[in-house]
Amino acid sequence: MLINRFLKLFIFLIVFGGLIYFFVTESNKEIEVSKLPTAIYGVKKMVLVPNGAFYVDETPVTYEDFQKYVEAGGTKSRYWEYETYNQPENPVTGVDWYQAIDFCDWRSKIEGLSPAYKLTGQLDAWGYPLWELDSSANGYRLPTEAEFEYTARGGLEGKSFPWGDEFDPLFANYDDERGIMKGEWWRLSKVKDTPPNNYGLYGMSGNIWHWTNDWYTFGHTKVLKGGSWGSIDPIYLRTSERSYTAPSNYNYDIGFRCIRPVKDHQSINPTPTLNLKVPHKFYQYQTAHY
Repeated sequence: MLINRFLKLFIFLIVFGGLIYFFVTESNKEIEVSKLPTAIYGVKKMVLVPNGAFYVDETPVTYEDFQKYVEAGGTKSRYWEYETYNQPENPVTGVDWYQAIDFCDWRSKIEGLSPAYKLTGQLDAWGYPLWELDSSANGYRLPTEAEFEYTARGGLEGKSFPWGDEFDPLFANYDDERGIMKGEWWRLSKVKDTPPNNYGLYGMSGNIWHWTNDWYTFGHTKVLKGGSWGSIDPIYLRTSERSYTAPSNYNYDIGFRCIRPVKDHQSINPTPTLNLKVPHKFYQYQTAHY
């Protein structure tokens, strides 16, 4: 079979009784999913998705996770000094797209993986350096919109929310208070305050909008997924819903989580050693060119 290496083509073979899955990666390597660890533990826990194509962070990146990046030399996120935000188990916010991918590349380097993002030598519409994804890299990156939606659904195809079609306010943190301080959550909630979906993933709907790798309008805006504590209607928390903003923008309710593509069996170590002193040129905030 001839496979275009630029297409994300997955081939599955199911053997009932043993339930063995195979898929073909962009490099045409056949991977037996049953041989992959179901979870890996580096900077934070990641879960293998059922099709075996990638691992995804169990929760959004938290302030506790981001503290490791800061201690290594990374820039603090905006609102770092706000106690209502900066709690260890809260998702980190105040991170623009550039800092999110810098975290991804730093995370790759400390595990000895190849960074996923490369400078193109061009500028985007706002005058910032334009980055592109290196599809051959085995390091961490942001999910595409399609990957985020696939993981958010947790196998419930065609359903409106990660738990089903009916909205349940106990399953997602959103702005039902219209800014009034009441109830259990005030703005951000802890990443495991709400139940996981069927893939064991927390916070796929509500609490924070997630950065994705995809352009909404090329060179101008990036796609956001998931809805947030600032969403005033459950419609914004549906798995199919999308929003957008400039990659240089940061906000009180925008965060992220990482994925790691599976390229082969050998590169997947469930308990990698972290070299926190590896050289890395950390991202620095710049003034937006709006």
